[in-house]
Amino acid sequence: MSTEVNETIPPTQETESVLQFKELDVNFRTEFGRVHAVKGVTLAVKPGEVVALVGESGSGKSVTVITALGLLPKTARITGETMVADKAISKLSPRQLRGLRGNRVAMVFQEPMTALNPVIKIGEQLTESMEVHNVAHGAEAWQKAIDLLNAVGIPNAERRVKQYPHELSGGMRQRVVIAMALACDPEVIIADEPTTALDAVNASLVLDQIAEIQKREGCAVLFITHNLRVLSRFADRMVIMQGGEIKERGTTKEIFESPKEQITRNLIAAIPPLRNIPSRLPVFTEGAAS
Repeated sequence: MSTEVNETIPPTQETESVLQFKELDVNFRTEFGRVHAVKGVTLAVKPGEVVALVGESGSGKSVTVITALGLLPKTARITGETMVADKAISKLSPRQLRGLRGNRVAMVFQEPMTALNPVIKIGEQLTESMEVHNVAHGAEAWQKAIDLLNAVGIPNAERRVKQYPHELSGGMRQRVVIAMALACDPEVIIADEPTTALDAVNASLVLDQIAEIQKREGCAVLFITHNLRVLSRFADRMVIMQGGEIKERGTTKEIFESPKEQITRNLIAAIPPLRNIPSRLPVFTEGAAS
């Protein structure tokens, strides 16, 4: 049986952003000494905004966003602050953090099988989050799980909710993870390299799915990626990271037309050609990989 999380979370004074990093600094204790992963990052995401946080592997982008979930290991030393809406993460108890995750802020991870429990049916995983956060219960939650699968383009949702993750294709599993992120109507979704495990066609389709949902639901989205191309069509702003620091930021048009930093120019130059990608998202049909 799920345990509801409804402990009151103390507010702060700032509410103009749904996600904010303020002079965030993170370093880790290792056997080789301290590793400085994030260096004074300041970034705000406003309601309904789509922001791309872009950088090469090891640039500190994923460590930055994971602070919003309070999931960094105990070896991490964190200064500065991460805020989700009007909640300062450092001031929340473990119970309050559990109430925040999935509810106010949700995450779409790059590998869906790390987010899905392989021995629990899809529908049960979707309803668990709703029941924990007191969004819906019983038959209402089950119906909402079906509606969510329909919303992310998975056919025959009534049957899919009774299946296990391994019975779905990689593209479908990633859509299930997106549905899980939407289950509690979060204010902001963090998508951390959500297409890494997919081929080029499915990657484009999943990104289109997230973009369509963002427009429909009006939530903010913070995308984490190393590939500028994947977000060039719908990101409002881009923020470029290197070596734990923000090197450049601007609108998507500004970044592509007038890049100022060498790392930005390198990322643009590294964009691979893209061919034969559908212009919009189709719905899976029965007979497709399951």
